[in-house]
Amino acid sequence: MERGFQQGPARSKRCEDKAAARADRKPAKRDHAEKGQAIEPETFTAAVDPTGERSWMELLFMSFTTLSSTGLGDVIPVKSFGRALVMIEQVVGLAFVAMLVSRLVGLTVLRGRIRRDAGDQR
Repeated sequence: MERGFQQGPARSKRCEDKAAARADRKPAKRDHAEKGQAIEPETFTAAVDPTGERSWMELLFMSFTTLSSTGLGDVIPVKSFGRALVMIEQVVGLAFVAMLVSRLVGLTVLRGRIRRDAGDQR
């Protein structure tokens, strides 16, 4: 029988150990990067311990630096799923900055019009 037609997924001992370790942990709030790592393990790597699992704080740091357009590169995506997730975060971060700037400009223009209209009524 060919491997592709076997019943059930073929799992390594390492994957089973990781799954057992995850089951023992308390569920916590997860950012997008950690969800990506939960969906596809070993999606992200880092300069320190590149083969180990990334902690929640490391992935939160990566998400923050991506959303803020800092992009330090301490934690990087190595699989296509993680890269797609990071690209979405980059677009969201850029859109947030653009909306913030446009809102501030809009409020400044509105305040100038209100002052000008108040001066015309005197």
